[in-house]
Amino acid sequence: MINGVPHDAVDQVWEFVAPQIERVLKRFDMGYGPEHVLARLKNRDMQLWLCGDMEAICVTEIMVFPHFKTLAIQLTAGHGMSKWLPALAETLRAYAQHHQCKYLEGYGRKGWQKALAPYGYKLYSTTTRCEL
Repeated sequence: MINGVPHDAVDQVWEFVAPQIERVLKRFDMGYGPEHVLARLKNRDMQLWLCGDMEAICVTEIMVFPHFKTLAIQLTAGHGMSKWLPALAETLRAYAQHHQCKYLEGYGRKGWQKALAPYGYKLYSTTTRCEL
């Protein structure tokens, strides 16, 4: 089961969510910290999803471009993926369609490509980065 957390209820689950978000942000420098994610969730710029029995969390963001919208899966963290991934994939697809998004895209480690392939995800691009 996947539950979207309303923007005005984020504080109620933040104690559980924050350590998982911190773990992802320590591994991937995404340009913001947990406090920025919290602010964006409260401002409705991002969406928070709880997976299963609080086994995992997912943070999404609707990206608006001149020609289309994309639901971007910004952060996913937790355990027991085989239990919640099918429901998460279905829920996010429905949410993206409801908001007239053309694409669903996710960012993360290479292993996500294999995990998401059964749900129609394909490798689209590769990101390279050089720290200056």
